[in-house]
Amino acid sequence: MLRKLYFSLFNGKSFAHSYIKNGQLLKPTVTPSLHRLSSSDSKSSSNKSNLDVPKKAVVGYAVSDAAIGRKKVRTIDIVSMKEKGKRIKCLTCYDYTFASILERTNVDIVLVGDSAGHVMQGKSNTLSVTLDHIKYHVECVAGAIKRPLLVADMPFMSFGPSLEVSCANVATLVAAGAEAVKIEGASEVLCKQIEFLVASGVPVMGHIGLQPQAVHSYGGFRIQGKNEKALNRLLQQAKDLENAGCFSMVIELTEPSVAAQITKSVKIPTISIGAGNSCDGNILVIQDMLGMNIGFKPKFLKTFANLEEDIRNAVNRYCEEVDNGTSEPI
Repeated sequence: MLRKLYFSLFNGKSFAHSYIKNGQLLKPTVTPSLHRLSSSDSKSSSNKSNLDVPKKAVVGYAVSDAAIGRKKVRTIDIVSMKEKGKRIKCLTCYDYTFASILERTNVDIVLVGDSAGHVMQGKSNTLSVTLDHIKYHVECVAGAIKRPLLVADMPFMSFGPSLEVSCANVATLVAAGAEAVKIEGASEVLCKQIEFLVASGVPVMGHIGLQPQAVHSYGGFRIQGKNEKALNRLLQQAKDLENAGCFSMVIELTEPSVAAQITKSVKIPTISIGAGNSCDGNILVIQDMLGMNIGFKPKFLKTFANLEEDIRNAVNRYCEEVDNGTSEPI
């Protein structure tokens, strides 16, 4: 049955991956075809940029000098960043327009998150997000993202009910363009399925701390790891995910001291959202970071722009010029 699952996962094709066991990188044994650049492509363009981006602004977007010429980010690069002490920069994205901008930045990982339930659907939690929703957003984002690693969330109940269901759903997102998947939780059942996926060639990012898909069991969005028992549970979950082969993990909404201890206890990178700056990297929802979500201001959120006001002012100027008959420059 496992052999059948292995081949059905990718319609009979084998994919390379960065197999990570106990924090150790093992050399891939098959051609790296999971990512967009094949091994032959990388050889033929060894002296060229892997980015299909000109050195001047493209369609009005400024191209970061640091992004030009940088190679494709892969899971092995993410793991090595922790080893080298380089911080990992991650943002969520749900559409082609924002993805086109992120492609021209220095971000390392782009996550198509089930936070789309909040941002794109206006819901109070992520539980309404389906596999079809994530697939749609992955297809949109994959149209623009070439250099950053593209990770897709496994939405509520799309992973875990059975190995067959999990593999089929993961295969759907990989076929849509995901280069890795993120899975919430670290139960024994989940870790066994994660280990199978990793061995089958699918890079997996773990997720511990607050797990939004289990929000009702927490009684709301509450900080995790507040006592010794909770800390020890999180430390064990982190180690279990590492042993299952995850290449990294998100730590969400824990005490910063807890996240720091977890980060020191594992060899794979940790990525914080609301868990402080002691992790190996940080992730934010791009609309939150840009100040676009009205009224959403958690303590951990730092905004780097105020686009809500800028957009509102621009729309009002447009409306004024339409009223004046001057909106088109012809």
